[in-house]
Amino acid sequence: MEPFALSSPFIVLAHAPQGDKLKRERYDFVVIGAGSGGYAAARTARDLGARVALVDRGPLGGLCILRGCMPSKAFLASSDAAQDARESGALGVKIAGVEVDMPYVAARKRRLVKDFADYRVEGIETFPVFIGKAQFLSPSEVQVGEDVVLESGRFLISTGSSVSPAVLPGLAEAGYLDTDDVLELERIPASVVVLGGGFTACELGQFLARMGARVTMLIRSGHLLTELDDDIGDALTEYFREEGIDIVTRASLERVELRAGKRITIAQIDGKRREFEAEEIFYALGRTPNVAGLGLDKAN
Repeated sequence: MEPFALSSPFIVLAHAPQGDKLKRERYDFVVIGAGSGGYAAARTARDLGARVALVDRGPLGGLCILRGCMPSKAFLASSDAAQDARESGALGVKIAGVEVDMPYVAARKRRLVKDFADYRVEGIETFPVFIGKAQFLSPSEVQVGEDVVLESGRFLISTGSSVSPAVLPGLAEAGYLDTDDVLELERIPASVVVLGGGFTACELGQFLARMGARVTMLIRSGHLLTELDDDIGDALTEYFREEGIDIVTRASLERVELRAGKRITIAQIDGKRREFEAEEIFYALGRTPNVAGLGLDKAN
């Protein structure tokens, strides 16, 4: 069955097969995942003379543009401006009050993301792009959807990541926000407990605080950003506290409960049981590579 042409003659969608016939195409280089990393690699390979194909499950654009760098930095620009206004008195500029229009901030973010995604898709569409789930059949074959097989001697897996599943007892039942949810907020919660102290937790936790939420961050270590040097993490921890964010260190999380519409996070702090109440919980404890179902064993 011939592939169905989408907005570009280079984009094909794998359909269900008629009988057991598979459509086969061969390329010098096949990139699985058309996000920022995959797209950059595809462009480089093409510039070097390779015949390149891209595979993506959609929507086109990638994690960075759709649910990562672009929306988060659009949000941060607004929260930075709000904080600058609050601190402007130190420069002799007095502002009576700071009002945050979160629906406008969210609409601006969506507009910026769409504009950049449209621009990126235009570039992606200059390649042969196969839309569908990819699965290796062998080290030199990958099936896309149900009836297309791409053959190549070189593959790049650039499928990105997803938020790691919540493993804290009671969290799924109580409900929580993950990174994707925070980036889609139209209203800032009155209070938020942030679980985690890595880059995403710091970036969006500070955003929530600067936009008006009362934020408490529960972290397992003695400071934020344990991936970096202690002096950096210690300095950032104190800076966040100066901004009014409550940083609770050496927290051993136990479980979450929902009581009267409030989410209660229970943790052990220095051997003592403490409870932290908030309207929302922001779960920011890592991401997982998107490799399930790729058949990596068959790819060796």
